[in-house]
Amino acid sequence: MSSHLNAFPALQIDGVQVWVDQARPLAVLQRPGEPDQTVAWPDLFTGWAEPTTTIVETPDGVWVHYGLLNSVRDEDPLAAAVNDLDAPAVYIRTATGATSVVRVGRDQVLGATLHGLWTTSHLSPDPDHDHPYLGGPLPGDWHEDTPITIHRPDGTRRQITVDRDVLAVDATGQHVRVLVHASPPIAIPGEDGSTSYQYRPTELLLLADLPLPDRIRFRDLVPEGWGAPTDFDRQGWPQRATMIPAVTHGTPDAEGDWTVVELPPDLRQQAVAFTIRQFEHLEQYWHPEDGSSAHPLSDGLHDATVHVVGDYPHTRVEVTFRHPAYPAGHLRRTYPVYDPAGRIRVDEDLAIWLMEDLDTRDLPPATAAVDGILHI
Repeated sequence: MSSHLNAFPALQIDGVQVWVDQARPLAVLQRPGEPDQTVAWPDLFTGWAEPTTTIVETPDGVWVHYGLLNSVRDEDPLAAAVNDLDAPAVYIRTATGATSVVRVGRDQVLGATLHGLWTTSHLSPDPDHDHPYLGGPLPGDWHEDTPITIHRPDGTRRQITVDRDVLAVDATGQHVRVLVHASPPIAIPGEDGSTSYQYRPTELLLLADLPLPDRIRFRDLVPEGWGAPTDFDRQGWPQRATMIPAVTHGTPDAEGDWTVVELPPDLRQQAVAFTIRQFEHLEQYWHPEDGSSAHPLSDGLHDATVHVVGDYPHTRVEVTFRHPAYPAGHLRRTYPVYDPAGRIRVDEDLAIWLMEDLDTRDLPPATAAVDGILHI
């Protein structure tokens, strides 16, 4: 176990500095003049697939949400096990280090306030190509309802609605700040006949010490016009591990790893098959529309083999082949099927990433080869 955190940038919450690890189930709370406090949740079930971590602070704590890193296509045998996720969110109260857990399904996280964690299943609308909005006065009868669930740390919930497309929510000073799209996407015709679309975020402010209404209406807060334009800056909004570079932070007590899940045998088989399928036809990967002969994944790739090595949770798929990038021997890339906790690594583009590395020659030097195999 490591004594270092690969953490999100530190949060300052009510005099407490909070470091949350991006991959491991722990956080470190630092208070002036006191020993560091480590809180951890190694046994939390985050689903059968590798998760991604999102954090969002409140005035008295921080939420740590574990959502789906990658989904799979609905027709894939893994779809039901991977995509049907009841994602957990851990709440850490910084005054005490106490934790609690809520489940938010597949909702996306919008943000958090003292009221709780705000989530929604709503997706931003696509542009209306038949009746485009060209800007100017807002359509008087237009609305785009966003249903929101507010999850409290004690597990209770409240449902509200905002009559606009909601991007994010947070608490700022004496206000609850709700960032919305005030209008439909604005169509901008191009000289070449194409159309691009622009979204205009607007900030709505509600007094934090007043009860939240069941329905937040744009026109109740912005009686006329668009309201104040706002740049959508991610700082202060939900921070996702896929978007925020990790900060290495050393602390003597930051130890803790996920408990390895007991992945059912049928899902183990499907997980291995999911990875193998991406490399079964490397020498005949691309099929031209004119019906001519198929091409390899990368020009010159041949003599490809795929092998499975190791037992769960250390199972790996080894892809070995010849390629002009290393004519003296074979290239090999190894893919772990599971993450360190035994959860399935889901990425449907493994072969594409391999192709890009081969085509750009983003490879180790030939001198790194061992017994005629260059591991890439």
